[in-house]
Amino acid sequence: MKISDFESFLEPVILERGHKLFKKGAVKNLQLLEENRVLASVHGTQTYSVELFLEGDGVIMQASCSCPYDWSETCKHLAAVFLALREGEPEKNQAVEDPSNELKQLLMQESKDELISIILQFARSHEEVERQLLLRYASPEEEITTAKALIRDFIKGAKSNGFIHWRRMDEAMQGAYMVLDNAEKKNERGSYVQAVKLALEIMPPVVSMTQYADDSGGEITFVTRNTMKVIKNAVEMGFDELSPDEQKEIFKAVLKEAKNKRYNDWDEWRFDLLDAIIPFGKDPKLRATLEKELEKLLKNTPQNEWSWRHTEQSIKQLQLSLLEVSGAEDRTIDAFIEENLRHDKFREKAIERALNRNDFEKAEQISLDGEKQDTSYAGLIYKWKDYRYQIYEQKGDLEHQRSMAYELVTSYYEYKDYERLKTLYNAKEWQEVFEKLLSELESGHSRGLYLTIITEEKLEDRILEYATAKPSSIVELYPYLIENHLSKVNNLFVDMIMYDAENASERRLYKQVCKDIRKYKKACGEMNSRKLIEELMSKYPRRPAFLDELQKIK
Repeated sequence: MKISDFESFLEPVILERGHKLFKKGAVKNLQLLEENRVLASVHGTQTYSVELFLEGDGVIMQASCSCPYDWSETCKHLAAVFLALREGEPEKNQAVEDPSNELKQLLMQESKDELISIILQFARSHEEVERQLLLRYASPEEEITTAKALIRDFIKGAKSNGFIHWRRMDEAMQGAYMVLDNAEKKNERGSYVQAVKLALEIMPPVVSMTQYADDSGGEITFVTRNTMKVIKNAVEMGFDELSPDEQKEIFKAVLKEAKNKRYNDWDEWRFDLLDAIIPFGKDPKLRATLEKELEKLLKNTPQNEWSWRHTEQSIKQLQLSLLEVSGAEDRTIDAFIEENLRHDKFREKAIERALNRNDFEKAEQISLDGEKQDTSYAGLIYKWKDYRYQIYEQKGDLEHQRSMAYELVTSYYEYKDYERLKTLYNAKEWQEVFEKLLSELESGHSRGLYLTIITEEKLEDRILEYATAKPSSIVELYPYLIENHLSKVNNLFVDMIMYDAENASERRLYKQVCKDIRKYKKACGEMNSRKLIEELMSKYPRRPAFLDELQKIK
């Protein structure tokens, strides 16, 4: 997509959020660092970094954002930067002056009393700042009460008729963000018990929000993910510093939260909480308590096929982790893993343990057994075959490597397997295998891989043959053909555009035709595109919407 017309490629909800951020002036430090690389930061509750790579005519080749949003390829921060980039040119590799440095210098000139007066005045005018300061400087007992009220007040304030719209989710989460930030600072200062207590105050109200909030922006996921991170960091960072009583205090608090009924429909959060306290399993008493809880969860696992496989595997993984931290012997761990080979994570672990011991025969047999067991799961079959390839590779078994790589390419159509296969032959041997492979891929259900291979290998004759059979593909394939097949590229473009124009009947389709004409212009020149536009305008004089779109690109 291009900066000039990216809207049609984005979901309406993302586009609307991006507009909102852009209008607020959230896009900062928009810079062109290299010929085609753009960097920007988007400020809000958090600050995220956006990076774009462009090519000629403003085509967006690659775009990434540091935010955790993963519901689609484009987030609201990217949308905001697209808008900012279209509105104005980025600064070219200039250091951006940080206005906070100037403010810092000014504040350093003030006396302590004056600074206190400034802070109090600012806090009185901004309730959010006042709450954050009260939270930061509260006693441990007051801090928990303040944090709980802060989280719930912001959530309550964002509700409308008992529901929180996605537009107000960021507002609703402000209290949780503040408490999360405070908990992270507690970890940095070594106050691990208080960090966990604060983090645990976030989970109940935020998990409850799943019942009455639109989380299409992923705010709940972001907060819970980082809350779990705080708890795990507190346990890992403080493990050697915490007294036995403090360890027990954290253990009991986290276990109590994990046992709550609110997680009955959200097992992943429950398992994350339990996983955080696994390191305390070194203590025999705490380990026994956790083992008892895991057995109870296992007993209550639903028996339908999908839920059973997923939930039981998660619980068994926690039991395995508990075994490992307890210092159990290798043979005990091996036995537990083998008891649970019906689960893919355990089969995977068994294969890797066998490989680490160079027990290739056992590793191969476990992989083969997996292929027989998981016949209904194509992804797992691929995984076990892929392990077999790795086994043959480590053994130096070239014949089986070749056979397995060829099977993977022709059955699962992964380009990485094609690259593997190619490295297993010298140039003379490869040509015969290559022709056979292309013939099989071309006639099968793997046209995508076939096209990737012929374009990567720059096989012009095959690319032209493909484009001729599928004219619409010329839009993407013309760069591979333009140098030596200009006339054929021109004809394919014209035939495709004329066909699409004849079958178009609404403005959306007319816009698509015009978009292809722009590609045609780039490929075959302005003179040819003008001639085609004139021909279309002459042929369809009674399609005003089409004429309007054509006029825009004339």
